[in-house]
Amino acid sequence: MATYNLNLNFVSLINTNFRIVCHRKRIIEESEERPFPDVAQYRLPSGNQEESWPLYWISLDAREGWERFEFTAQDNHAAALWVLNRVLLPHLQRHIASFSSNYLTEIVDGHFTALNVKLKRHTEGWQGVRFELKYLKEKRQIGAIVNYHFFVDTDKQDLNRRRILELSFSFDSSGHSNKNFYVDRFKWESAFVRKFLMSYKYMPTEVIPDEIVFNSVFSILTAFTLSEREYDFAGGGRNNVQYWGLTKYGPCETPRKAPKFYFVFRKQDKAAAISLYKALAGKTYPGRFPGMEQVFKVRFSDDAISSCEMDDFSRSSMDKAARYVKDKGDANAVCIALIDDEAETYYSLKASFLAQRIATQNVRLNSVIRNRSFEWFIAGIGLQIFCKAMGRPWKVRTQNKNDIIVGISQALGSVNNGSRRYISYSVTTDASGVFKGINTLADSQTDKDYIESLADNLEKKLRQVIQDGGEAMCRVVLHCSFKLPKAMMQRIRSVVEKVAGEGNMPQIVILRINTDHEYAGYDMSQASLVPRECSYVSLGGNKYILWCDGVKRNKSVAKRPCAPLHVCFDQSFPQVTQSDRISILGDVSNLAGANWRGFNASTQPVSVFYCRIVGEFIKEFSERGLPVPSVGEFMPWFL
Repeated sequence: MATYNLNLNFVSLINTNFRIVCHRKRIIEESEERPFPDVAQYRLPSGNQEESWPLYWISLDAREGWERFEFTAQDNHAAALWVLNRVLLPHLQRHIASFSSNYLTEIVDGHFTALNVKLKRHTEGWQGVRFELKYLKEKRQIGAIVNYHFFVDTDKQDLNRRRILELSFSFDSSGHSNKNFYVDRFKWESAFVRKFLMSYKYMPTEVIPDEIVFNSVFSILTAFTLSEREYDFAGGGRNNVQYWGLTKYGPCETPRKAPKFYFVFRKQDKAAAISLYKALAGKTYPGRFPGMEQVFKVRFSDDAISSCEMDDFSRSSMDKAARYVKDKGDANAVCIALIDDEAETYYSLKASFLAQRIATQNVRLNSVIRNRSFEWFIAGIGLQIFCKAMGRPWKVRTQNKNDIIVGISQALGSVNNGSRRYISYSVTTDASGVFKGINTLADSQTDKDYIESLADNLEKKLRQVIQDGGEAMCRVVLHCSFKLPKAMMQRIRSVVEKVAGEGNMPQIVILRINTDHEYAGYDMSQASLVPRECSYVSLGGNKYILWCDGVKRNKSVAKRPCAPLHVCFDQSFPQVTQSDRISILGDVSNLAGANWRGFNASTQPVSVFYCRIVGEFIKEFSERGLPVPSVGEFMPWFL
């Protein structure tokens, strides 16, 4: 395992053990109601030598019957951050505003948890940074995350979306994926530190009687590299690149039942349908994509191909077409549908065919007509069609062959009467990324019923997974979204503890994986500043930042790398060791390469990525009044 230095977008305080003076009152019952809106609950040292410090209400203002108390930031870093958010953050806000009246600074949500600093105005919004105070446990440092943001003016209509992507550094000025994404962000973040933080000084006050000054550079952490991803194909073939492995060896598993492909289109779009067929057959762009038969080893000619014409894009026409294909009785039918650019058409057609248990691959007419750009999409479309025909293109090589991964997430939507709908679901794979199925864990319109249903069905799900795995099973790893509510996570923990506590059970681990966070890292030894693919840093305790995408060995950056993951080891039975953690992080990284939605789509582990896609579909179906399919289908219809 190689190591290298990584600059985290975190700038620490020079003195991380400053004194704090507060007023406190001991809490008798943890459920005690908050006495004032501007107080918080934390554990602080007491005069008695107790095993654990007691809970106190703490206040920055003197209150009758409350004792004055002094502690240090290292006594309780969470309490220290609460104080800094209320004292230092507003002070820093005034410091930044003193530079120019053109700058805008906003306390996020009014709760003094972060600061949005808007520095450069554009028609579409502001370029700036988000400043958020944090504790970096790995280095025992209190400081702040500095993260570049483009703040879109959401109240404006008809904004230039391409320009927004350019100002967010996702696109370059030519409209292509921005290879300098990390360089551009680092320039803004480091400039903020130089201009505003190096000149900032918090002078002693009654609350914080010590001077507070920030460091001038970002904190450096040691990054560790995991094993490079390698993929399995037919006949024991291996390759580090999915596409080249497929073309050389063929898919690891072809469909058990020969698929029948139906092209679904309106009569006036027949010419475009023929063009689409020729491209998928490898006749149009043989150098880019030699065809379904050559790449995926499935028959794609003669009686394996059929068509179904629709009158229009109305719901009745779609339902009629779906029944037509269903009545043909083909055991493994997959529909390739040409549609317009309307979202209603996309979801309605998908729902109509899923109601008949038929997967569809929707292709937009404009994509086919614009031949120059379509050349780059055709291989990915072919991949999704093959997977919906129940083929398995590749597997990621893993040492944890007997581990099962269960991704858990939820979708929130509304039904026709306007009430809230809560749906929780799971996506199951093995450690090599092979899709095994989707299950609904809960579907309710009330919190209470939702949580109870979730607990019951999750317990059944775990027992079924363990039973199917047999004696060879080593571990079950739950990948949970960070956005799951607290009550839901508590029930997940209690269910896992109950199942794991029974005899002869495999190790069960709960991971919380966040794809939306403020951490970034920079490898200063690379011109692109991009961290290495399949590498991680420890934030301390049970938290890590993992780069599933990044610089590959001896290769330059060809596109904008995707954001890293924030991974937290939430709970495990029995307790995970450090070697267990590295092994599990390796599987998380591997599962990013198992993504069958596109070639080289190593963005997020499929346990999280597939859950998010399913959630988006369920939300759209529900809110549009479309029939919500049983998500327990055995084919990955959501690709």
